[in-house]
Formats: sequence, structure tokens, C-alpha cells
Amino acid sequence: MPDLVSLSVRGLVEHVYCSGSLDAGFRATSSLAEGTKAHQRIQRRYGEQDRKEVYLSAEIPCGDLLFAIDGRCDGLLTDEGGGITIDEIKSTAREIGAMTETDSSPVHWAQANLYAYMYALESGVRRLRVRLTYVQKDTEEEKRFEQEAEFDELRRYAEGVVEAYAPYARMMLRNRKERDDSIAGLGFPFPAYREGQRKLAASVYKAIDEGRKLFAMAPTGIGKTISTLFPAIKAIGQGKLGQLFYLTARTTTRTAAERNRAVDRRSAQFGRPRAGNVLGLSGEEELSGAGTGIQGWIPVLARCGQSDQQVVYRAQEKVRRATDHHA
Repeated sequence: MPDLVSLSVRGLVEHVYCSGSLDAGFRATSSLAEGTKAHQRIQRRYGEQDRKEVYLSAEIPCGDLLFAIDGRCDGLLTDEGGGITIDEIKSTAREIGAMTETDSSPVHWAQANLYAYMYALESGVRRLRVRLTYVQKDTEEEKRFEQEAEFDELRRYAEGVVEAYAPYARMMLRNRKERDDSIAGLGFPFPAYREGQRKLAASVYKAIDEGRKLFAMAPTGIGKTISTLFPAIKAIGQGKLGQLFYLTARTTTRTAAERNRAVDRRSAQFGRPRAGNVLGLSGEEELSGAGTGIQGWIPVLARCGQSDQQVVYRAQEKVRRATDHHA
């Protein structure tokens, strides 16, 4: 039975077509609100037969792997003759007046082509059009590029994309198994629980297991950091959680979390398994020397199926929102 690899269309293509560039024009430099407005402005002009934000999914086999991909295409357009166009809308800070099709991003075409394949596979359509619609966020200028695509061509394209991702997927699956085996053998890193620690840890685990939120208040010295991190890590090993983000508002709290990270390192030195990898981020103010700001120490068990690029981006967004909230 093949191993299942579940991920979004965007996550798939951003990994496969990841490349380095100093040009930030087609990256997420505009706010989410600006991007949403640009999409809605285009979508309001769709016809009565057209559909927007259409959920699509497909399974694509690749040797010992089975890729289950999904996502929402921005527009599924139907012309008077019944022809179908997949519309992928992208907002950008870049000037697009003199833009040509060769200037468009391979990531954007990949995303649109995969949506086209998924729709064709689902509907039985053998030929359709694939469109990229670019919107300049300041001037609201629009630029469109279209390509005709046959189903067999789209199928080969989709298979090529997942084949390019497959080595990374296999590595992630191996790492995930090592991580889960490691967590299964992970014991509480101190000789005994302090008063109140076991209750807090049990509450954290139960909240994760039931998929609900937990707000807890406890006095200084009870050991809140390890009482929340330990059950969360155990939940990851049992497949109840993907990544763990630990946000702190004070340097002392961040230091406590880092001490527990040091315990993890010492465990590895003495032959005990390590539970995962850790990434630490600090607020911009601290890095620039302007003040302490929000300190974001974020344990990221990156071996959980998401690309490191996505994990870092999500972590940065959480730190940015926390910083904005406390500004």
C-alpha cells in the first residue's frame, strides 16, 4: 500500500519551483486584505455561469507514494460555447504594463495547470484554457495570459510535478517516522512533577486531543513552559498535532523554553532520542536594538510534512501579528 502524502496545490508547486531572487514583486508583499480585494474585484465581473473559489482535489500516484492534493481555484469560467477557463488571480506590487508572458512566474502557471488537471480529471473535459490574471495592487491595472491545454498534456505535467516533489516527500516520511518513534520513547525530562504541573499538562493534552482552546493561568514557578511543551510534543508523536508554535512576550519566558531545548540536546548526547528540530525567531525590535519587543521563540517540529519555507513563513506571520497587537 503506497504511503499517503497530503498537501495543498500551493505548497506542492512552491516547493518544486522554489528559486532564489531579489525581486519581491510577485511575493506576498501586499497585505492579505489587499490581495483579497484584488481577487474580489475580478470575481465580481464573472458571468452568471462562472464560479469562484472552487474546491478541487485529486489523487496522483507516484511509485510508492500516493499524492492527495487539494486547493481552491480562483475562477472556473464557462463561455457561451461551453468552453472552460481556469482563472488564477495574482496581485503584485510590480509594474505590469510592459509585462510579457515570459515574465510570469512558473509557480503561478504550475498552480493554474494543476487546478486545470484536477478539474479535467473530475469533469471529463478533454480540452480547456488556463489563464493567469495579474493585478497591480496600487494602480489596479490588469494583465492576462492564456494557454490552451489538453488533458493528456495536463496529466503528464501533474505527474512531473509530483515526481519532482517525491524525493522530498520520502525524506519527510522517514523523518516523521523517526520523530514519532523518538517521541514515543520520550519521558518527562525532570525527576518528578511539581505541584500542579501534572494537572496542567493533562489539560493541555486533552485540549489538543479534543481540538479545543485552553486558557490557563498559573503562578510563577509552577513550570508552565515544560507543562505545555511536553504534552504538545507527545501529541505530535501520536498524530494529533502537526507543528508547535510557542510564542512568548518576555525574554525570561523565552529563556525558559530555550533551557528545555537544552535538556533535549543533552538527552541526545546521552543516547536518548530527540523529539524534533527547533527554530527560534525574535521580534524585529530586539534584532534592531530598538527595544525588547515581542520575543518569538518558536519550537517547530519541521519534520511534519510541511516544507521548511512554509513553516518559517507561518511562524513569521504569527510573530508579526503578535507584535502588531502589542505595539
